Amino acid sequence: MSVILENNQKYCDIFEALRRREKILKYFFYEFAGTDEIPLESRLALFVGQLHRANVASYNERYGAVEPERVFDLIGTVSTGARWTDLELIKALQSINYQNSEGEVIPEHKATGERLRELIYALMSAVIDKMPGYDQARTW
Repeated sequence: MSVILENNQKYCDIFEALRRREKILKYFFYEFAGTDEIPLESRLALFVGQLHRANVASYNERYGAVEPERVFDLIGTVSTGARWTDLELIKALQSINYQNSEGEVIPEHKATGERLRELIYALMSAVIDKMPGYDQARTW
């Protein structure tokens, strides 16, 4: 397996795409960061920053590198993530999940990966729920 060290722009796009999905944001990040005093958007930024750090850890683990940890920074970036479809967001998150899997030997990054997979599942479920014929299926 190869690992790509993703750039800050991809994480900014993911942040923006998630921020625009208020329902998921409220549902998924309500308890994230352990306190109600942190605004949801700040919780989202914390999570995306953790994904960014996990990517560097995964790269270092895979290649025995010592790539310095990068700081996730929203300042000065122009994001295209706001225009992403649900499927584009899911695919971007699946890519991050794949890229970060090598770093999950570190407990902090393992928890971030688990949280990411929960988010991907929630987004996929939301897309499936909107598909034609889903409500009419009698297999529940």
